[in-house]
Amino acid sequence: MQLPTWSEGSALIVAVAELLRALQWPIVVLIIARFFRGDIQKLLTRVRRGSLFGAEVELEQALDLLEEGTSAAGDDDAMDIPMIPAGELPPDRQDEEVIDLARLRMTVAKERDILRTAAVSPRAALMLLSSEIEATLRHLAEDDDVEDRMPGDARFMPVSQITRGLTTAGAIDERTEDNIENLWKARALVLHEGQGEDDDVLRAVDSGLMILRALSSIDPSLAAPASEAGTRETPP
Repeated sequence: MQLPTWSEGSALIVAVAELLRALQWPIVVLIIARFFRGDIQKLLTRVRRGSLFGAEVELEQALDLLEEGTSAAGDDDAMDIPMIPAGELPPDRQDEEVIDLARLRMTVAKERDILRTAAVSPRAALMLLSSEIEATLRHLAEDDDVEDRMPGDARFMPVSQITRGLTTAGAIDERTEDNIENLWKARALVLHEGQGEDDDVLRAVDSGLMILRALSSIDPSLAAPASEAGTRETPP
């Protein structure tokens, strides 16, 4: 076997050195990834969350305001289930109590469907809930006792404009309007921007159910004009 010459040996050494130099960083990266995998995953999570920090803070603020507003509204406006059978009520109140009870049962059925959906997919439940709230708002706006006070046709209005019109018409109060605004803000961050964990979405669903319950209990015939309801002025 013929041994390589000095020049050939030198060339081989240089080639091996170049190969090691090219491989050193991939090898180092593999070693780091192997022994520090858990720490790297935590770091990447922090970087990802950090890049979305502003949106997460906005979502947290919307959820906090939503919970605060709906809790206060729940203390004042909680629906009571009639304890007296309608047949035992005075004749002039029977129809009213039957309607209230039917409305309550329908709301409970909607809530049950939303909660069942939330057990499978909180985000799907939020979509279903917001759809029910929007449908209820449009139904209120189209009621004969409210429609004439609305600034336009509710069928072609966004939710924010409907709630403003309902507040002006005296069908809902400013706190309910604010609660719906905060729910829709949280909804946009969750559904359109992918923000929040399941716990955050469930917070929005829980508060949204209270909004739906309050809206479902409204009697449009009791709506007061804006001058009587004491609502805030619409900015120019």
